[in-house]
Amino acid sequence: MKNILENSINSGSLILPTDKKFSSIVDLSKTLAKLSGNQFSIKNEDRKSDELLKMIGIPEHLVFVIIDGLGMNILRNLDSNNFLNTNLKSELLTVFPSSTPVALTSFSTGLWPSEHGITNWFTYLPEINKVSTIIHFSTRTEGKNLAEFGLTPKDVYKFSSIIENSTYDAKSILPSYIANSEFSLHWQSPSIPYEKFSDGINITIDQIKRAKNRSFTLLYSPIVDATAHQKGVYHEDTIKAAQKINNELDRLYSTINGQAKIIVTADHGLLDIPKNKIFTIPNNELKKCINKEPWGDMRAVFFDVKKSKTEEFQNLLLKSTKENFALLTIDEVVKMGLFGPNQFSSIAKSRIGTHLAISLGESIISYKEAPYENMVGAHSGITPEELFVPLIIA
Repeated sequence: MKNILENSINSGSLILPTDKKFSSIVDLSKTLAKLSGNQFSIKNEDRKSDELLKMIGIPEHLVFVIIDGLGMNILRNLDSNNFLNTNLKSELLTVFPSSTPVALTSFSTGLWPSEHGITNWFTYLPEINKVSTIIHFSTRTEGKNLAEFGLTPKDVYKFSSIIENSTYDAKSILPSYIANSEFSLHWQSPSIPYEKFSDGINITIDQIKRAKNRSFTLLYSPIVDATAHQKGVYHEDTIKAAQKINNELDRLYSTINGQAKIIVTADHGLLDIPKNKIFTIPNNELKKCINKEPWGDMRAVFFDVKKSKTEEFQNLLLKSTKENFALLTIDEVVKMGLFGPNQFSSIAKSRIGTHLAISLGESIISYKEAPYENMVGAHSGITPEELFVPLIIA
């Protein structure tokens, strides 16, 4: 199965997130860490973050904007003369799995998923033997806060933020429903909530105008991702959502008039899922083969397979998905560098099971604990649509 995945990568239909021809969001995070004056050690710093540093410069005030779901495929469908496209400097690769909590943790830590251990939307936590919805700091099945099981955010999000101990005066401007959540507080900067993105832009402008010291402002929007999930990547509502983001960022740029450097990127892109690419694994047969419920996301699913049932499980998965997924052992995953070029940390390795099923194209797996929810757009895989995100500097 590894050969099938490698053939898809060699053909260009899939891409490794560690492809050395491109800079990654991890390189960008390392660059931001350097800019912030953070003294904590970042492993394997290389020339790519230095090249990005030259592109950005050393600004007195920095606004870092993450637009959830704004992949290059969406950006290419906007007016080529708009703010985002005019200031597009490069394309970056996001991490795998191409999922929001995974990518945001790489942004906040400067680490690959193989290091920081946030392995997907649904992440297994061996300390409590439960699958969590990691971004919500809750269990998947019961929806209970992880604190009820004796866990603290530091138990789950193990590594330091790039702006912890920074020389910047840092603020995070976030939608009100996630501001000051356990996950967002990992950035180690005070959260300021907003209701509409235009309000977030107004707050950002105010922060810059009032700043007395060097400042780092994180601004995040989920609206493009949410619309693409519901309507599809190329639906007019998704394009309109991205255009509204563009217009507000253009207003920010015009209003601050060179007082700050603006960096815009995304956590991942998306692709549309055809109805005939939704596959279900029969639960009764699956339960016979595994030690615990699957986890991950519908395009990258982890399994803890019983040793005596390995061959039976492989046949079941290939039959159920009509060979639209590659099934890899975790040793194969590690050797391929899917989760990053560095060795797995002990915390990451404890959260990934024995096997990974990864989509070879547009397909998804629906299973009992994570049934298909009628979404049009999806992500978490390694297609170019999911992995390529913009680097915009203005």
